[in-house]
Amino acid sequence: TTLSIANAVGDAARRQAAVSEAGVALNIARQIPTGVLVVHLGTPTVQGGENNRSAAFRSVEEICRLAEPIGIRVALEVIPNPLSDAASLITMIERDLDAPLAGICLDFGHAFLMGDVTD
Repeated sequence: TTLSIANAVGDAARRQAAVSEAGVALNIARQIPTGVLVVHLGTPTVQGGENNRSAAFRSVEEICRLAEPIGIRVALEVIPNPLSDAASLITMIERDLDAPLAGICLDFGHAFLMGDVTD
C-alpha cells in the first residue's frame, strides 16, 4: 500500500512527515529558479481521508515559515474540500495566517468541479 502525504491529518507524525516533504521541495527550490510552492491543503472530499482544519493550519504555518527566508511564496491551491474552497482559503490567509508571502493558486479545473468558476 501507498502512504499518502497528508498535511491535514490529526496524527502528528503523519502531518509532520508531510511538512517535511514540503521542506525537501523548498530545499530543491534553493537550487532552481522558482518563486512559488503550490500546496494542496488536505485531500479532495471524494478521495476520503481526514481534513482536520487545525492540523492543516499548523502545516500551513510551518510551511510558510520554511519558505519565507528563501523568498518563496506559498500558494494554497483551491481543491474540492471544505478546507480549500476559495472562501475558506481567503479567510485563512486574510484573517488567521501571519504569512506575507502566502496566496492562492486558482486551479480552474478544481474550481469548475466545485461549481460556478466566477463565484
